[in-house]
Amino acid sequence: MSGAFFAMLDQHRAHFQHGPIDLIIEAQGDAAAVREAHARARRRFDGLLESLVAELPLLRSDVRQARALRGAVAQRMLKACWPHRDGFITPMAAVAGAVADEMLATLQAPGIRKAYVNNGGDIALHLAAGESFTVGVAEGLARLAGDIRVTAASGIRGIGGGRIGRDDDRQRRQYRGCGHRTPVCIGAKGRQRSWRAPRHC
Repeated sequence: MSGAFFAMLDQHRAHFQHGPIDLIIEAQGDAAAVREAHARARRRFDGLLESLVAELPLLRSDVRQARALRGAVAQRMLKACWPHRDGFITPMAAVAGAVADEMLATLQAPGIRKAYVNNGGDIALHLAAGESFTVGVAEGLARLAGDIRVTAASGIRGIGGGRIGRDDDRQRRQYRGCGHRTPVCIGAKGRQRSWRAPRHC
């Protein structure tokens, strides 16, 4: 894993970091299945950033001019942004979620009951029947405004976090990322449900 950082935080959670990619990954289930899932994740993470850098000019282009993208993560980005091609959008709008989805796919296997990949607040989820996941919703860096509980039956398999801070205004206009302080829950087929952070817990 040249240039990349990996560390197990406990028996279920791991930290992966390479350049701007910073992931917390967790898998729960049979002990052997969890070990194998983390081993697969390590193998997949190797070279992931390099594959994106190799196609960066296209990834920064209007999505309608980026159909020649070839990498697995790049194609996920293209697929996520393509429905919005009538307005200006680049595949970079989906980079965090696409990386999370790609890494989550390596964790999913028999014996894994629950798993997530958190890429800077963009979270991909795997939930077997009867499992659930709770995520806190923060206003700024100091205040927990509430939480969202996602169940397997809900069909939600992803949560996108807003980009906080005035310095991000120009970048949001360029990439059309998620809105400020607005969690967006994504269904298994890409349907979106939005909640603005509650005022009170």
